[in-house]
Amino acid sequence: MRVLHLIKDMEPGGIQSLLMDTFASRHLFPGELALFAMGRGRYSGEFERLAAPWYWHTLRRFPVDLAVVNSIRNVIDRFQPELLHTHHFPEFLHAALALRGNNSVRLVHTVHVSPCRIRMPERLLFKMFGRNAHLLLVPSQALQQELVDHGFPHARRFQVVHNGVLTSRILSPYSKEKCRRVLGLPQDHFIIGMAGSFYNRIRDQQTLCRAFTQIKTQKTPVSLALAGADQSVYFKKNREKEACKTIIQKGNIENNTFFLPNTHPAGIFYGALDLYVHSSRYDTFGLAPAEALINNLPVILSKIPPFIQLFQKYPQVKMFPPGNHQKLAELMEQAVDQYNCQPRENKPNTMALKNLGMEKHWENMVKAYGIEN
Repeated sequence: MRVLHLIKDMEPGGIQSLLMDTFASRHLFPGELALFAMGRGRYSGEFERLAAPWYWHTLRRFPVDLAVVNSIRNVIDRFQPELLHTHHFPEFLHAALALRGNNSVRLVHTVHVSPCRIRMPERLLFKMFGRNAHLLLVPSQALQQELVDHGFPHARRFQVVHNGVLTSRILSPYSKEKCRRVLGLPQDHFIIGMAGSFYNRIRDQQTLCRAFTQIKTQKTPVSLALAGADQSVYFKKNREKEACKTIIQKGNIENNTFFLPNTHPAGIFYGALDLYVHSSRYDTFGLAPAEALINNLPVILSKIPPFIQLFQKYPQVKMFPPGNHQKLAELMEQAVDQYNCQPRENKPNTMALKNLGMEKHWENMVKAYGIEN
């Protein structure tokens, strides 16, 4: 089977990371994969290094761009896919238009965002074109239920296929000391980290920064490392990051706070940490928490439905009410005290590897595609 994935661009993001892991592990798929991007981005070079077939349109200029539709048709003629798999609404709409009159290629779409973030025009168009989709997917049971609760079009047709993580990308081959040297982090500090973009208000780094200002430890100095993009082609102004800097300045903790670019390999970031915190307003899966768990880090997460369903079963996971910085500060202090008593082992979490790795993701995706092995 040949599957052509469509993505709106190659800017840094969770779906782009998932697709890079998908193509890097394509040896697990009993077929061929290719990618069509409706625009390039900062991940373009990384994807090119995977040596996978991919095509792109220079730039989508309109909400519905007929030039993009024609480009998709040209790629279909060249690659001859049996499935088109889309991941955002813009490429779903363009794929649906490109497949008008084509009965040999089936359309698959994964919804990765909350229905609260899907605008009414998009809902109406999805109601119209979604009936023609061969397969509709979501990455978690929590999002599946949210679609039903919000009366999203075709909500009961969605199947769950959890996202997966490529372990070779997120496990560091280096020692903690070397990871910290690369990132410029202090060697003798307890390092708390969080990964996630600042620009779309899905994550809630402000709550983490407020909690960090309240940590009181006697034995060990503590630092905070925040990794993530602060702008994209769609978001230029960044109030979230500026608000975090204001909180840090008022708390007089600038010397213990590090804003890291997302240019370093993920494994180096996780390899430098002693604790991973993911403060989020909402989410639909949570790739970064999954990556931290595979790295066998102690993890503190916002208590939101997908995190409860996917991650609460792991013994090293603690949860706090979303936005409650006092409770988060308390849990972080406990983690520091526990570390002083028993430092963590530097080896992968076998339970997380089994449940959250790309092998499990491909096993479920192959079943959803209906491929007979």
